Amino acid sequence: MTQHHQTEFDRVSSSYEAQSDEVNWHELLDQIERVARKDYRTTKDDHQRTMELLWNHLEGKKAKDGVGWLTAHYEELKDTRDNSQVGIFVAVYENVAGLGDASA
Repeated sequence: MTQHHQTEFDRVSSSYEAQSDEVNWHELLDQIERVARKDYRTTKDDHQRTMELLWNHLEGKKAKDGVGWLTAHYEELKDTRDNSQVGIFVAVYENVAGLGDASA
């Protein structure tokens, strides 16, 4: 693949690969919280795009047992039901995955 033909996801994903999963996880939590609370440092589109790119990057990774990386984190944290970054992640994950009460 040449540098000229890389998509935005490929380019950004390679920068995420250079960081640890832990750094990417905390960045994802930060972006999800900012989007959910409409607290933008730049514009909504920038934060939304960053959140989606990080989400897709982490979703494509596999945890030790072969389960998706984000799924493994969700399973570990799914009982968190508050307004913390983790609680917001749980709610967003359930929404994206079509889990939980659709009327909520």
